[in-house]
Amino acid sequence: MRYETFSEHIGLFEGPGQLFCKKMSAWAYEWQRQSPVSNKASNKDGWQKDCLGISQFEPIIDMLLKQFAEYVKVYEFKDPIYAKVTKLFLNINPAGASNYMHHHMNADWSGAFFLQSDVDPVTCGNLHVLNPNRNSFLTTNYNTDSRYHSLSFPPVVNSGLFFASHLVHYVDLNRSNTDRISIAYHIDASPYEFSDFKIDF
Repeated sequence: MRYETFSEHIGLFEGPGQLFCKKMSAWAYEWQRQSPVSNKASNKDGWQKDCLGISQFEPIIDMLLKQFAEYVKVYEFKDPIYAKVTKLFLNINPAGASNYMHHHMNADWSGAFFLQSDVDPVTCGNLHVLNPNRNSFLTTNYNTDSRYHSLSFPPVVNSGLFFASHLVHYVDLNRSNTDRISIAYHIDASPYEFSDFKIDF
């Protein structure tokens, strides 16, 4: 028997540190104060707002692109590519707030970076990325891994992840008394020069 397979690669990374996250969280609250009406989108009972182009959040874009350059090595591209953050939006989710199940078909990769969470991050609500396998038997009866229906990621401060944008995902209820602050993003890539960020392999 010979096997071939497709793979989905979810990349986990650590950010610059706690001080960076505190500074960005402070800017998140300031941006919420300046622009209190939520874009909603996937956010339920919380606040969500586009912050692409806001100068205070440029350090996040720089950090994400550097981490993304490491992540895409798993795909073993042979030629250089150019990458660009095409969407950047803040989520402030108080107690009881969550993010609906959704995906992003108009982007290449997506992800989240966690700026603020509870001391026990699991109580703030995990990010769940669903198994893309359409076989319902496999997703409910796979004996070697109880998480095979989905992979679950707690909102640990200063941690983030990348995944293919077509993967369905959602964020559970915040069951703590601490606001969960995250920044979500889309990253597109091309072999053609459409941005200043070039990744060599």
